[in-house]
Amino acid sequence: MGLIRRWLSRLVSKPVEVDDVFFGRLVSMGSYWEARRQFAPARAEIELFIDAPGERQPPNQRQREFFAWVERDYVNIIRNVDQAARARYEKWFRKPIEGPFEAEFTPSSFSIPLPIDDPAEWEMSFNSRTDPNHILVVELRGAEALVARMDG
Repeated sequence: MGLIRRWLSRLVSKPVEVDDVFFGRLVSMGSYWEARRQFAPARAEIELFIDAPGERQPPNQRQREFFAWVERDYVNIIRNVDQAARARYEKWFRKPIEGPFEAEFTPSSFSIPLPIDDPAEWEMSFNSRTDPNHILVVELRGAEALVARMDG
């Protein structure tokens, strides 16, 4: 019985977890890391999906700088996201967004790419305050919002 248990435990091994000075606890998903970190513009912790530089290699300095850039340039990013997302939301729900974008949506997660290309392509997700069953996902290139979609 012990042999079978050991064999099964090797098959179903725990994911690799490491502590990163900047991102905190990272959980490896193979080609990317998952983390939760305080995000100043949201005044809350959000989820991060960080591309791994190599199989289970931790994030690099450029990825830390990318996170810092998103925090620093958030006002500009949100202005672009609003332009792309407002029409999508209004078409999906057949009603206008009342008030500013930030009153309806709060950031819940974003991806941190390997910044190989400049500007990098990445995604940001938002929870709706009035409809918790839907998530707004926006694809970006740098600060430019390319496509918005509603999931849920």
